[in-house]
Amino acid sequence: MNLKSLNIKEVYYLPNGVENNLSEEEFENILENRFNSEKIQVLYLNHLIDMKGYMETLFLAKEFRDVIFNFAGKFGTKDDENYFYDFLKKNNMENVIYHGFVIGEKKEELLKKSHALCYISKNDAFPLTLLEAFSYGIPVFTTNEGSISYIVDEKSGMIVNSLDEENLKNKFREFLDKYINKRNFTIL
Repeated sequence: MNLKSLNIKEVYYLPNGVENNLSEEEFENILENRFNSEKIQVLYLNHLIDMKGYMETLFLAKEFRDVIFNFAGKFGTKDDENYFYDFLKKNNMENVIYHGFVIGEKKEELLKKSHALCYISKNDAFPLTLLEAFSYGIPVFTTNEGSISYIVDEKSGMIVNSLDEENLKNKFREFLDKYINKRNFTIL
């Protein structure tokens, strides 16, 4: 198709929103340094609303207490915020850290130290968060929503099709075994 035939007067460039200007050496250093930590670090980088799966991610944090779960994002409502903190208190969870809404250097710091991204979305189109994770060499544990199955393959992560708690727990353990445990972390 010839764009001139569409009689388009102006074309706007929209950047994809994923920027990291890492050199190959910096990227390799991030990968190597990431595994110097004593505990696995999982990142949840999204709005904290039900449709984005923060409750399911909290469930995984409860089941995998030897893994640190870093939550970064803005709460959708006061009810979401109350649920989050009540869940942590009720389950005596010390392996969850809430960072608030992050951008810039704080976001980059979280991406650099994360071993995995947990992106359990129930409604999505083309999440740039997955591309951000990939740009830092982070494998993704995600759902089959929107175009996610076109973005994530078996080399870059795992897609889970059922959010049933038992399935979610088993698939996450499988994900950790496949993508993380090869670096000699122990998952109980």
